[in-house]
Amino acid sequence: MYKKTDGLLSTELLQLFPSKSAWEGEIYGTWIPNFVGLEQFLAVAAFLDPEFFRARECTFWDRRVAENITFQKMEDLTEAERYMNLINVEEYLLLAADEALEVRELVEAFARTISTFWNRALKRRFPEHVYCVEVAEDLFDEIGLCVTFSRVRDGTQKASPEGGFSQDSIA
Repeated sequence: MYKKTDGLLSTELLQLFPSKSAWEGEIYGTWIPNFVGLEQFLAVAAFLDPEFFRARECTFWDRRVAENITFQKMEDLTEAERYMNLINVEEYLLLAADEALEVRELVEAFARTISTFWNRALKRRFPEHVYCVEVAEDLFDEIGLCVTFSRVRDGTQKASPEGGFSQDSIA
């Protein structure tokens, strides 16, 4: 006899995969080793727990942003971080788009997964700072579900709870 506890993604959610091949009994022992290559697996791990780059008291997940940002038009460092760390999750996998992107529950799970892992990574790497990892619709000029993060500086921004979501995030 055993007792099952859900991981980050429940069995019910995994069963929403349109391919149906991702959940034919056991995803960890058969599907991942047969359909996900080592490069793909490690690239996803690196994305979920990225290197972070610091520039002018800001933290970025993208090295190119840290190298090239000038801050000429953005006086507010928190807004600069929010804008430059933004990912539109519905467009991020544009070239690798498949039927799963049409299942809203899976898109939301993708956003929550990014948020959860980025929140943990930021807390681990910068314990002296508090960060807000947001999951929200239509941030800045983007249309669709987005994930971003920024450092809490002035007390007006809410810190991410343990699950990695800001107070105004999706359910």
